[in-house]
Amino acid sequence: MKPFKILYVYDAMCGWCYGFSPVIKKLAVVHEADCDFDVISGGMVLGERAGLIQKQMAEYILQAIPRVEEYSGIRFGDMHKKQIAEGTLYQSSLLPSIALSTFKTYLPDKALAFASSIQYAFFHEGKSLEEDNTYIDLIAPYNIPTEKFIEQLHSDEMRYAAQQDFQYASEMGITGFPAVIGIKNEKYYLLARGFLPFEQLDETFNRFKESE
Repeated sequence: MKPFKILYVYDAMCGWCYGFSPVIKKLAVVHEADCDFDVISGGMVLGERAGLIQKQMAEYILQAIPRVEEYSGIRFGDMHKKQIAEGTLYQSSLLPSIALSTFKTYLPDKALAFASSIQYAFFHEGKSLEEDNTYIDLIAPYNIPTEKFIEQLHSDEMRYAAQQDFQYASEMGITGFPAVIGIKNEKYYLLARGFLPFEQLDETFNRFKESE
């Protein structure tokens, strides 16, 4: 058991989380020796909010993308932007959240990498996160049994696990993403709410580690 734990609360539909992915992955590498990392889904786009993107929201997102790209250095794919402009982009946090919960039953220590690959598929490659084939491609590097994974992806058990993540995030008071929580001596510390550059997050994390 390492002395510290970092809980990364993200959502597959969150563009700022996509931009933040290299930052949180770098933090995990730099502090791997003394810190456990976990990632959970926040449930940003559920219920009535899920569905094809509407024109007003599409215009807002297309205006926001250049700001995310400039601030984070990440790049959104042309296919993703085309889908937004044409109104063909389907948004839902549920299935990618279930996929993350399912993946963690196999390789919990690779959850950050898998969450990042989900977002790359969606925001850069323009792949649908509603299709089984997307997840078949995403788990291929990990030697996870394909048929079993897909069976779990559509199971009540894994849906419940994802819903537990949503509830956990809500109980911690997390209403925006990304968010980074530090856990030490069973106490929770909010280290980041929204995007932070690596240097700023690393400085905050080091203060957290050294605090009483």
